[in-house]
Amino acid sequence: MQFRRTALARLDAPEALDIPVRLTRPGGWLVLAGLAAVVASGCLWAFAGTVPRDVTATGVLAVSQPAFPVQSTAAGQLTELLVQPGTGFAAGAPVATVTTGDGTRTTVRAAVAGRATAVLAKPGQFVTNGTTLANAFTVETTDDPLMAVAYVPAERSTEVGVGTEVNLTVRSVPASAFGVLRGTVLFVQHTPDTSTQIAPLLGKELAAEVTRDGPVAKVAVALRASDRTVSGYAWSTWAGPPDRLVSGSLVTATISLPPARPIEMMSP
Repeated sequence: MQFRRTALARLDAPEALDIPVRLTRPGGWLVLAGLAAVVASGCLWAFAGTVPRDVTATGVLAVSQPAFPVQSTAAGQLTELLVQPGTGFAAGAPVATVTTGDGTRTTVRAAVAGRATAVLAKPGQFVTNGTTLANAFTVETTDDPLMAVAYVPAERSTEVGVGTEVNLTVRSVPASAFGVLRGTVLFVQHTPDTSTQIAPLLGKELAAEVTRDGPVAKVAVALRASDRTVSGYAWSTWAGPPDRLVSGSLVTATISLPPARPIEMMSP
């Protein structure tokens, strides 16, 4: 009956109404204050902070007269490809052989004289009339300064400003070893281009890939000159690659955009 006596004693004792009730321990207030500070900092950063942004675009190095595609003039299986990067050819010279459906071997000839910069097809694959076999540049323009022509989604072209910094990854140059090309936006063509319009520069297949999600806008990029590199242009590394750049080389351009507030990026 000891338990019953203790319970009765508590019932008979007056309530301690003058003793304050402890709602939380002092350490709990510190935790709450810390959480409040974190939330306040997050809100401040969301409205007053900035986040760097960029847009990636596919493009090509070009001279004042852009590179041209070497295209098949027959449909069938590509039996032989006679050009490689660096191969020069005269107007009318054979550049490939295509075997048509009836077994006829058709010689594909170059429309104009040039030098191949990139091969986009390989023997054994099936091609159509107009399929780009290689990219080339006209021999007469090899000493002209290079620039880059890239294509961004048309709806984002208004975000790209003249003078904006651009990093160019040349697909034929290992970026891990030699870095990226430096450049700035020269001009932005806000009028959208279709696959058909950019095919002469990029080739039919790449043009279709670039415009797969919709029209694109042309961005011209001026390459930053440098007298310490073999290429004559500035790279993110000191010396850049040991070879000169050629027109028609494919590039991936990373174009800086104006920074945005985090709250704007979270808005639909």
